[in-house]
Amino acid sequence: MAEFVRVPETDWKDILDATREKTGGTEKMLSGEVAPAVRGIESGGGSSIYNEELVLKMVENRLQNPITEFVIPAGCVEIGHSAFAAWASLINITIPDSVKAIGTNAFVLCYALQLDGLPEGVTRISDSAFNGTNMSSFKKLPDALQTIGNAVFQYSTGLSIKEIPAGVITIGKNAFHNCTDLTELTFKGIPATINTQAFYNCSALTKVTFEGEGMPTTMAANVFGNCTNLLTINVPWAEGAVANAPWGATNATINYNYTGE
Repeated sequence: MAEFVRVPETDWKDILDATREKTGGTEKMLSGEVAPAVRGIESGGGSSIYNEELVLKMVENRLQNPITEFVIPAGCVEIGHSAFAAWASLINITIPDSVKAIGTNAFVLCYALQLDGLPEGVTRISDSAFNGTNMSSFKKLPDALQTIGNAVFQYSTGLSIKEIPAGVITIGKNAFHNCTDLTELTFKGIPATINTQAFYNCSALTKVTFEGEGMPTTMAANVFGNCTNLLTINVPWAEGAVANAPWGATNATINYNYTGE
């Protein structure tokens, strides 16, 4: 298996030309079945993780068979921009513990994916990484996680995590928008920033608890907008300390200075 390495921007054209040559000059690679295999190289910027050998292998596989399983080699530190975007047939993927970051659109629209979690050392999940993806097997977020980008889990089906890890600093806009399988959520720490509509239309959400000390610096007015079944929000800070309460949760009772059950 080829080593997963970052591809310098100046090499992308050569990689795409080589891929076209390998596929007989066809432009199939830019649409339809093969597109996701190279989209990360073409548009992914410096976050791409594929070298030429691996790209050609992926294109060959995509031309011959829909990929249902994939093993990322040990040593990979980042899954790049659109690396597996729209791989609708992908069911199982092995992600090594060396991975620390998930790139933008990395697994967007992977409808069949059965992923139970990410390596505990992952610190960043970038924008739309799992947007529209099947997350019914996903159990928990990594303990080391610090950044949840914009629309990361927007419209993800089956996501039913129970906790936001203590180290999370930023939750992007629409991060969990329309995650209708979230029911109760505990923040194990206090994020500094929770952006607009982060949990918008999480219609099954009934209870949210913030643990730890301190308070968010920024918590948007509609973080919990249209969460009509959200009835309880427990927070450790004093009333009035964080602007925009009830943060869109119009039916919720807020228990301030909360220290536990």
